[in-house]
Amino acid sequence: MNLLFSPSSYVAYGPLHHGALYVFLLCSSGLFFLGHHPLTHRIVQSFICLSSLTALLISCLLYQFLPLQICHVSVWLVLPPALWFNHQAFRLVLICLSGWCAMMALILPDLATHAIWIKFIIYYLMHCNICLAALYVFIYQRPTINLKAIGTVFICFNVFLAFVGMIDYIFSKNYVYLAHAPAIAKSLSFAWAWPWYIVQSQFIILLLAIVTWCLSGSARLWSYFMHKMQNLFRKYFYLMATFKQ
Repeated sequence: MNLLFSPSSYVAYGPLHHGALYVFLLCSSGLFFLGHHPLTHRIVQSFICLSSLTALLISCLLYQFLPLQICHVSVWLVLPPALWFNHQAFRLVLICLSGWCAMMALILPDLATHAIWIKFIIYYLMHCNICLAALYVFIYQRPTINLKAIGTVFICFNVFLAFVGMIDYIFSKNYVYLAHAPAIAKSLSFAWAWPWYIVQSQFIILLLAIVTWCLSGSARLWSYFMHKMQNLFRKYFYLMATFKQ
C-alpha cells in the first residue's frame, strides 16, 4: 500500500509514459481477435466499465473534486449505456468525442512529474479504457455515423461546456480546462491563447470525428466488397463442382 502512495519515476514522454502506451497498443491489438462468443464480449465490456468506474471513484477521493472532466463524464455517463445497454447515441458520443479526447490526453498527458503510483495508474487506466471502449464499439457495434449525427454530438457537448463553465465561474474551478489550459498545452508552440484554445481544441476533435465518419464509411464499403467477393467465390466453386459432376 505504501508503494502506491510513493513517488514514481514518471516523466512525460519518459519510459513509464511509453510503457503505458505500449500496453495500450497491445490491448488494442487484442480487440481484433475476440471472436464472436457473447461471453467473451460481455467480459471485455464489464472489465472496461467496472475498472474505469473503480478508477473514477478512487480519483475523486484522491483529488477531492466533482467528476466533471471529460474523461470522468465519459466513464460514468457514456461507457455504461454504450457498452452495457447498447445505446446508439452514447456509442456515437464514445467514438466521435470521448475516445478522441482520451487519445489526446494520452498523447498530451496532464499528469505531474513524479506523480505517486496510484495517480499514474488511475490516469492511464481511465484514458486507455475509454480509448479501448471507443475502438471496441467501432469494430463490433458501430452506429450509423453521418454529419448530422456528428453535429448533434457537438451541440450537446457545447451545452455541457456551458454548464461546466458556470460551475467553474461560481466555484473558481477549472473543469474541462475552461479557465486555463493544462500545463503541457501551454508549452506547445501551436496552442492558441485563452479562450481561443477552447475553440482550437473543438476544431481538432471535430476534424477527428469527421475522420471517424470517413473510416466508418470505408469499413462498411470494405465489408460490402468482401461479402460480394465471398458470394462470387461460392458461386464459382459451386459451378466448378457442378461441372465436374
